[in-house]
Amino acid sequence: MDTLFHVVDASLFAQLVDLKDSDPAAVTKDFATMYKDVRACVDLCHRDGTIKDLVAQDPKPYIKEDPNLIPMLRAYKNAGKKVFLLTNSYWEYTNVVMNFLWGNDVENRDLDWIDLFDVVICGATKPHFLTDPYLNLFRVRTEDGTLENTDGAPETGVDEFLAKGKVFQGGNFRDLHRMLELSSGERLLYVGDHMYSDVLRTKRSLGWRTCLIIPELEHEIDTLNGNEELIDNIARLRREQYEKDLRVDDMVTHGDVDEEALSALDEAQAKIKEELRAANEAYHHAFHPTWGQLFKAGYQDSQFSKQVTQTRKPKP
Repeated sequence: MDTLFHVVDASLFAQLVDLKDSDPAAVTKDFATMYKDVRACVDLCHRDGTIKDLVAQDPKPYIKEDPNLIPMLRAYKNAGKKVFLLTNSYWEYTNVVMNFLWGNDVENRDLDWIDLFDVVICGATKPHFLTDPYLNLFRVRTEDGTLENTDGAPETGVDEFLAKGKVFQGGNFRDLHRMLELSSGERLLYVGDHMYSDVLRTKRSLGWRTCLIIPELEHEIDTLNGNEELIDNIARLRREQYEKDLRVDDMVTHGDVDEEALSALDEAQAKIKEELRAANEAYHHAFHPTWGQLFKAGYQDSQFSKQVTQTRKPKP
């Protein structure tokens, strides 16, 4: 799963798999078709208002508020940085979410939040926005949500262009670069939560600097810092296990096998193995009762960890 959006897909698909396994006659489609149907249905729910219309009525149960978000954006603006919003959501839903994050209730929505940004692009259709330089850019009339044709962002006269309205729909990466007056993608920092659409593609195709949002990271760090004694105990048990393995190997290699000593070592190894198993299980459960650490799979790096480290731009 690349984003939290896919938790819905995974949950629905897992339930269908259980149903098919327990009652094959109830679900006659193969697993691949089942997943395609789930994906299509969830996408439709995002497009037809099934989800977003409900959120718009009362965003609070669905959106986690961060009191540092608005002050952070203001700090960037005050420091002279250009700030943009790029989202696949259309204007109506974007306005709902940003009003909520701005602190407005449902009955008192306004457009003041737009001043946080130099450019707002809705309905971006990522990842196509990042790869197709010929997608048309439309200006959004914020008073009624209708669209106005443009010839794309100009190479000169950007201030005059944005003075007519800085909320857009569609467009492409070239339009964004021109509106931000960037000569190189390396001067742009893009913050997102999707490994492929937000991070890998933008870095590899456009050379953007990227920041990946990992909500679980705070819990991971807190758990690491809160279990130092358990971590030290696991390291000690591993050292003891290794030392006793060396002693057994040394006895066997030199033919100096003392059966009584060997038996004592075997008993000690069995005790250490059990203590180490219990300690590792406690450490695993401290992070998550089922999955354990986000960045580890046993003693190896997890697939997610490898994906994160691979997003670093290789040295020439």
